[in-house]
Amino acid sequence: MIPGRATLQDSAEREYFAGQFKALTRRHTAEDAILVRVLTDHYQLVANTAKAGEVGEAKRMLGSLARDVEVPADEEVGLSVSVAELPVRALIHWLEGENGEARRLLDDALERGGRLASVYEHDYLTGRRIYIGVNVARVLITAEDIADASRLIDSLAAVAAGDRSRWPFGAPDSLDVPLRGLHRDVIGWHLERIRSHVPAPPADA
Repeated sequence: MIPGRATLQDSAEREYFAGQFKALTRRHTAEDAILVRVLTDHYQLVANTAKAGEVGEAKRMLGSLARDVEVPADEEVGLSVSVAELPVRALIHWLEGENGEARRLLDDALERGGRLASVYEHDYLTGRRIYIGVNVARVLITAEDIADASRLIDSLAAVAAGDRSRWPFGAPDSLDVPLRGLHRDVIGWHLERIRSHVPAPPADA
């Protein structure tokens, strides 16, 4: 039996968190690594709440996290948290029709993810970075930048297959490609899905 997408996603996330824990505990306590994991789970809950149409509640949840949770003043830990947080903030802006701010936050997340991978050797981030790139394509489609969205999707597919030179964001040398196993399957699904949302070019008159 071929596993469903949700099962693949869950398995890929388990691999992601195992890699994150291993990377963080090279220089930090297990408590700090667990904090990053817990915050990542909370940000996913915020994202799910926003996708369910409860944007106001999602914004309230973000405010509570910012107010009530103290993140250690360490660059590696801070970058690890922001890679989870910034795409969720971008999602909320996108749902509210603020494409420019959504794109800015996604670009920031990609820059921080690149630094986390290149400076601190968080190799497990490759799939997450490509997925954030998929979200950039989604913003471009909403903004009706169809040609740029199509080019980006083609580039992300080429990167996932192993061509780092097609990565349009920072720190391409830190990408662990070609993607393999679960991450290849999950990202392949996301790429197919976003490609299906690209409007067809108008027919010749």
